Amino acid sequence: MIEVALMHAQPPALRAAVLLLGILLVGAGCAAEPAQAPASPPGAAAPSTNAALAPGSTAVALATSAPPAAQAPAPAAATALHGTTPPPNTLPTPGFPPASATPTFPEAKIDDQSIGALRLLRTVGFGQPHSLKIGLGGRHLAVGTSSGIALFELPTLRLIRFDPAADSASPTSNDREQQAQMLAALCQGGTECLAALAAAQQTTLPAAFSGSGTIISPDMHLAAIPETKPDEAGQTQIRRIDDGTLLYTLPGTLPAFSHDGSMLAISDGSRVRVWQRQALEAGNDQPGATFAPPNVEAQTWGNALAFSPDAQALHAVLGGDLFSWRISDGLLRWKLPDVAAESVEFRMHGAVLETIAAGGDAPSGTRVIRTSDGTEVYSGWVGNIAFGSDDVTVALIPFATDGPVEVIDIASGAINAFRMPDYQALAFSPDALTLAAATSHGIDLVDVIDSRVQERISADLIALFDLHIQNNLQYSRDGQLLMYQKQGENLYDGVSASAQSWKLAPAIQLRSAQRSKPKNRTREADLLLAAFSPDTGAAAYSYDRTHVEIQPPNAPAFTLTMPISVTAMVFNPAGDVLALGNEAGTIRMVGLPDGGETGQLAAGGPTHGLVFSQDGTLLAGMRDDGSALVWQLGKQVPVATLSGIRENSTVIFSADKQLLIAGGPNGVAFYRIADGSLLRLIAVAAEDIALGPHQRMLAILHNMQIQLWGIPS
Repeated sequence: MIEVALMHAQPPALRAAVLLLGILLVGAGCAAEPAQAPASPPGAAAPSTNAALAPGSTAVALATSAPPAAQAPAPAAATALHGTTPPPNTLPTPGFPPASATPTFPEAKIDDQSIGALRLLRTVGFGQPHSLKIGLGGRHLAVGTSSGIALFELPTLRLIRFDPAADSASPTSNDREQQAQMLAALCQGGTECLAALAAAQQTTLPAAFSGSGTIISPDMHLAAIPETKPDEAGQTQIRRIDDGTLLYTLPGTLPAFSHDGSMLAISDGSRVRVWQRQALEAGNDQPGATFAPPNVEAQTWGNALAFSPDAQALHAVLGGDLFSWRISDGLLRWKLPDVAAESVEFRMHGAVLETIAAGGDAPSGTRVIRTSDGTEVYSGWVGNIAFGSDDVTVALIPFATDGPVEVIDIASGAINAFRMPDYQALAFSPDALTLAAATSHGIDLVDVIDSRVQERISADLIALFDLHIQNNLQYSRDGQLLMYQKQGENLYDGVSASAQSWKLAPAIQLRSAQRSKPKNRTREADLLLAAFSPDTGAAAYSYDRTHVEIQPPNAPAFTLTMPISVTAMVFNPAGDVLALGNEAGTIRMVGLPDGGETGQLAAGGPTHGLVFSQDGTLLAGMRDDGSALVWQLGKQVPVATLSGIRENSTVIFSADKQLLIAGGPNGVAFYRIADGSLLRLIAVAAEDIALGPHQRMLAILHNMQIQLWGIPS
């Protein structure tokens, strides 16, 4: 079981701010290695010559004649000036996550005698992805996850290696140490590569030229410094970096150098003027050309300007529309309307335009537009995005839990995707052959022998606005049914508890149960209690800790009014008895379908959790003081008292009822029930645990990655 936060990905500050604004707008409106993937088709080689631009030439009017046939086709959404509509991109079915190297399946039983030999054998999955970096030349992709760093070869997406996190803490997207490790992984430790990657990601300006909007020429000789003053037209100062000498003051406040440094463009929000740098340095401050689309009203926000990577074209966002001109003759190649957004920025030397919008004139979320022809290659919510230095490769993590990592070839528009599941709950099948692992958008059925995902049940289990969610998985005793249970709060829908069941082989959804209360206060989620039976489909709910609604499988529902607040509830494996713990330390047994009391146990203090053994003959009650009592049903005196079990731990019995295992933030503890002694503590923070019915494999969910432990053969 894992508690799920609202936003798993931790994007940069700007992206997070825009996403938060989008959420508020929605609220207002609502009140083993993977199989090798085929390589993306290479893009056409771009011309390497620079366009000749004569200083002092006349302004260029809006051109409407079609460019040569060799030009790429325009997108359907653009104002069609030529060409046809390219086919839409299709997202391939993402592959399953690989397992680590698979040793011989363990045959030894995990018990009180062998527990000291228990070892980590392998892992399944990588953890939840949250950050990306692309290596030089677009040859490698490093993905930072909640469990470590995965390094892939591009474009094949072949896994090169996975480096687990150094400690038990879950790394985040702003973890500086992991960011440095990602760079090191991409460069294999090479110092020249590290320096080049750092330079490609961030250019440090001299302190004297670090004003807002300042850009520097590629050779680091000139700085273009925008200036805005009240009631005056904006202008840009051109200064030498070595001595700060002011060379020129030019009109406009949005500058851009071509990527070979031969040209400088500056926009005033309604037009773009272009200068040859050679002419400027020779003393000629007259623009060589002016690009002026008609009917564009100057505005001070949402504009962007860039040359194409080959310096043959000029791209500009003016008045909310995207324009692309051919520099050599001023021909308007195409126009794409309605790209206005809170953030508008050209990336990869002008090869793409990235917009981030919270709504309004542009679609919500992130758009990536190919500037060679105006084709939109991606649109959606994005948690993290990386742009390659090869001007071709883009990698992104959708802003959604369990979303696939997507790698886009800008030249062809092809998208390669692979899953990195955010595993959240675990359960072994009764035959011990399958491990079920829940994610936000489905359940993976993992083969226990080779750790490969054999089947995936697709279902939206976690919603985008879910808060404080607790979830778990349970098989029915015969292994034919699998139940996913969830309870917590949604930002807009309020407090709820639900269960979904599937009949397996193949998986078909059989039934679902849900109760909700439209309250948006977290306190309501704290009061919520629920229990479900995978065998019978029985359900029990309480929203106020006083009234317990019980729904037997084939009888009318009824409500019990409890004199003392209920603190825990659970069904026995057969689904015909509901155990209810209360603040006074009493545990009541309620029979189904009539609700009659069948027995009581005295815990001696409030219980926050109850769990039955697999055969239903033992019951453990976890008390608020960190102790746990174990009873054999039918007897009033506990057979064991255990200590040191934290609240929110997952507690399970071994099938032979000799061990009680508790997994939580401090690790996984093994207790011998016979004398209550702590036999071993594995110092791995556990979000969930599961022990195979034959006691040969222990699954630990750590940072959304599955660890499989056993006794080596």
